[in-house]
Amino acid sequence: MKGEDRIIELLAEYLKKADQLTDRTDRLEKSAEQANKSIEVMSRAIAANDIKFNTMNEKFNIMTENFNIMTENFNIMTENFNSLSKNFNSMSENSNSFSEKFNQELKGLREDQGVMLKELILLSKRVAVVEEKH
Repeated sequence: MKGEDRIIELLAEYLKKADQLTDRTDRLEKSAEQANKSIEVMSRAIAANDIKFNTMNEKFNIMTENFNIMTENFNIMTENFNSLSKNFNSMSENSNSFSEKFNQELKGLREDQGVMLKELILLSKRVAVVEEKH
């Protein structure tokens, strides 16, 4: 009976270890299921983030295009402003030159007017002297 008892003990140990292995397998399967669920959740989150990133990237590209267009328009307006500024400066110089010439001519006319006024006064005095004599 010793051999039979030994076989029974070995069978009991085998069953015990088989139960332990089954428990371990169950735990590993549950862990694997949890890992798969976690991976699935992470995959969905990554996919959602990719969609958000692509959307934001498209918006950024549109904003960049708009910024480039505004920069070009600003550069064109700056060139136009510089051109207008040059024209204004040129007109201002011409105006100053005209003003100087006008002022010189006006000064000459006033001098001439002064001379004529003096001559008119002298002539008036002569006429008065002639009238007194007659």
